[in-house]
Amino acid sequence: MNQPVDRELEELLNRLVDGEFSAEDECLLQAKLDSDAASRRHYRHFMQLHGALHWDYVIAAAQSTSPRLIGKQPVPRNERPRMLAWWGSLAAMLILAVGWAWLSSGGRTPDRPTIVWVETVDGAVVWSGDVDRRSNLTSGEQLLGGTLTLEGDAASIQLRFRDGTLLTLYGDAELDFEDEGQKRLDLKRGQLSVDARPQPKNKPMLVRTPTAEMEVVGTVFTLSAEPQSTQLNVESGKVRMRRLVDGRTVDVDQERTAVATFDSVDVISPAAPAAPPLSFRRTFSQAIPVHWRGEWMPPEEHAPGRVRFGPLVAHRLQDGTPVVQAGMTIRDPVAYMQPIVQLTSKSIVTVRYRCEKPTRFRIMLGTNYPGGRFGGNFQTWVSTEDGRPTADGWREVSLKCGDFPPMIERFSKLPEPGNVSLILLSTKEPTSDLEVSEIAIGAER
Repeated sequence: MNQPVDRELEELLNRLVDGEFSAEDECLLQAKLDSDAASRRHYRHFMQLHGALHWDYVIAAAQSTSPRLIGKQPVPRNERPRMLAWWGSLAAMLILAVGWAWLSSGGRTPDRPTIVWVETVDGAVVWSGDVDRRSNLTSGEQLLGGTLTLEGDAASIQLRFRDGTLLTLYGDAELDFEDEGQKRLDLKRGQLSVDARPQPKNKPMLVRTPTAEMEVVGTVFTLSAEPQSTQLNVESGKVRMRRLVDGRTVDVDQERTAVATFDSVDVISPAAPAAPPLSFRRTFSQAIPVHWRGEWMPPEEHAPGRVRFGPLVAHRLQDGTPVVQAGMTIRDPVAYMQPIVQLTSKSIVTVRYRCEKPTRFRIMLGTNYPGGRFGGNFQTWVSTEDGRPTADGWREVSLKCGDFPPMIERFSKLPEPGNVSLILLSTKEPTSDLEVSEIAIGAER
């Protein structure tokens, strides 16, 4: 029985051989060939037919004008089918090889050079280009322009442009980027730290979010993009911020922060960022905010309010399969831009927990420098049996932040002075009955 014809695939192949193939077509065809064996068979068959027709015309033309092109005498009529089949197969193989190599290369050509190099990567990070999609990025890898998608609060990636400009994307984030003589970034959500080298004259770096556009000549700054607002922190230099809803602009100088929303009545007024608290303590008698992760359990007669570990995406395999762990997170509504607490190497992290069966869990701290720049993630592992028993049947562990090993080699030391902007607790298992009733960070006791 004949298989139904994939009309979309047929149209893509016709545009390919007619020289009318667009970048979008390239992406669609690559996806079909990657995911469907029938499409690959049809691709090979189509290319063979196209090659045979092409060489049929070439041989006929050659015989009519110069018989010596394929022999001293014209090819006998009874030998032509065999000759045509040979040339057609050769043409098909050439077209198949060239076409497949072009598609598999991601469309990389001399006029589309590498834009960035991956410095560090951690957690669930996916890069999507015109025709390719990668979820197994490694340090030193070269990338063209495209889209970066980070999944989970602990994910991060650091990229370096050709001119040395350093970009760090972290948290649950999505960023489009390109550099065709002028850097253009579109931060749809998440947190972005940029150490921008001086940009070409009249070609500033442009960074767009859902509510604002930033013009950057050369400076160090951090952005947090949410659907309804953008917060800009400038550590050094100056950034021009334009609110999209009304076009109003403001220059934000170093050690200043500004917020742009959809409300044109709000005045964009740069100000010094508020100092974070010296200590933090959270119990869970009230429901947790929606942007935290974990399952809130209300107080009961014999148990305080608590948070049970829920599913978190740790990273993704090469084929995109998510690796799920159980855990919980604490962060500010504007993510890393509003620190939870000030941090020193002597700060103490205390966690009160309970778990029916022994297990190990990690405590991870996401950090920033005072200006908002990403300071790295640091973590340590704890056994549930190691904590001190408390009078109410729970266990408690206290650890010095300076003893937390770095998760990213480039960020080998805690930022000091610095801030904690994320607290994440998780196990390696996809499910866990581990519950937390209190978390605190403060000065050494």
